This record gives sequence, C-alpha cells and structure tokens, in this order.
Amino acid sequence: MSFLNVIQCSLGIRGSHCKTLHTTNRDSRQRGIILNSKNIMSDFSCAVVDETNILGTVQKMNSDGFAVMENIFSEDTISSLFSLCMKNYVDSLNVIASRSLHFGIGVKNGFKEIVQRHKLRFEIPHGMDCDLVNCCASNSILQRLKFEILGEGAVVVNKSFVISLPGTEVINKYLSYVHFYSSDNLGFFLYVKNQGWHTDGPHLSMAENLPCHCFNIFIPLIDISLEHGPTQFRPGSHLLTRNFQKSMLIGFAKKTLRPLEAPCLSKGSMLLV
Repeated sequence: MSFLNVIQCSLGIRGSHCKTLHTTNRDSRQRGIILNSKNIMSDFSCAVVDETNILGTVQKMNSDGFAVMENIFSEDTISSLFSLCMKNYVDSLNVIASRSLHFGIGVKNGFKEIVQRHKLRFEIPHGMDCDLVNCCASNSILQRLKFEILGEGAVVVNKSFVISLPGTEVINKYLSYVHFYSSDNLGFFLYVKNQGWHTDGPHLSMAENLPCHCFNIFIPLIDISLEHGPTQFRPGSHLLTRNFQKSMLIGFAKKTLRPLEAPCLSKGSMLLV
C-alpha cells in the first residue's frame, strides 16, 4: 500500500469572460520563501482518447458538476510528474526547515510555494510552471475540453499539485475508519477524520445559474481506491449552491437529491470539477 493517500497535479482553468478564479486563488499576504530549482524535463507521450467521449464529458460536467476521463496520460508521463512533484515537495520543506520558518495550516501560515490546506494535506505550486506540466496542459484532449466548456480564450491560471499523507482529513462521511498500512513489516494505525462539505467558491450571479466560468483538472499520480478516501461529490449540487440551504431542503423533501459519488481514479486519468 502506498505511503501517500493521494498525490495529484492540479490545473485551474478560467474562461476569458471571468476576471477572477475562485477555486485556487492565493492570499496576497502569503510569504515567498524564494526557492530556486531548475525545471525537470522528461521524454513522455500522451495517450490518445477517442474524441467522441469529449461531448459526453462536457454534458456530464454541465449536469453533474464533475466528470472523469480515463487513460489520458501515459505511464512515462505520470512517472515523470510523480518525480517532479516529490522533488518540489521535499525542496520546499527543506528550505523551510533550513531557515527555521514558521509553517502551519492555512494560507496565512504558509507560503506562495507551499500551503498546508489541512492536517497532512499540502498544495505546492513551487516548480510546477515548467515545460513538463505545460506540455500536459497543452494535451489535445484537455484543449478541446477547455474550448467546449469555457469557449475561446480560456487560459490556465494555476498549476500546482496536492499531496495527502495517511491520516489526512477526507471529504467523505462514510469513509471514517482506522487506517492501517505497513512499512518494513511495522504497522501503524492512523485515524482518518472527516472534512466538512464545502464549495470552492461563490456563483458569479445569485439571481440565475450561469454557464461554467472556470474549472479544475486533477491528474492522479497514483491509483486511488476507496481505501485512500477519494473526494466525494453530490452530482448536480453545483446547481443548488446559489441558495444552498433552501435548495437542499426542497431537494430533501421532494427526494430529488442524487446519490453521493466518490470516483476511484486510476493514475493518468483526469477529474474535472
């Protein structure tokens, strides 16, 4: 079993008509720890996906608020991304430790290069604006999805990766359990806590549901099973959060709320949300 609960690349994509991105913004008060490391280059090729799946993916994004596409990136690509991300993670922590800098949970206690989002869960933009990640972002399937969902002129505005270590909080009220893994024949028990339900940001209009103006793409770098605690979604809830409490009460009363889903992703796939 992996020592990592989850490790995945994240790309934030914004439509040309939207001036702000609510999902992955950084606080302007974050400090910079001025890391200087060279980009890692690697030869890789992208897997080919039948483009007839693209319109179905776009339709699922519109109806459910999230979608999964399998087998987008090759094994070599994922291996190179994994090595890059782990190096950037270690480099960031080494600089913080060598300078005895304060580092805690939340953007006010983090840095531009690395933020601890929750206990044992980190987001690291450091070193991700490089040729390897840029090549992944220019994947023809991703580019087609970007156009179909956001239209002409959409741009990638955030590149980072997320790493969750065993014992981190998960967005899944049904997957709280004592987690066991082994290392060198030694056992460790770690309690997996719940993370509260949340939306990544507000609607652009409180009067009506507008078309998607931005979305994130997550690329898992390991195979994610239920044991890892995948992110849980309620399909269609992106249409309820404009007036969340009222919409949820009506949906509950009329029994129109759709069942929860927790996609188990294979490395090299893409989760759009």
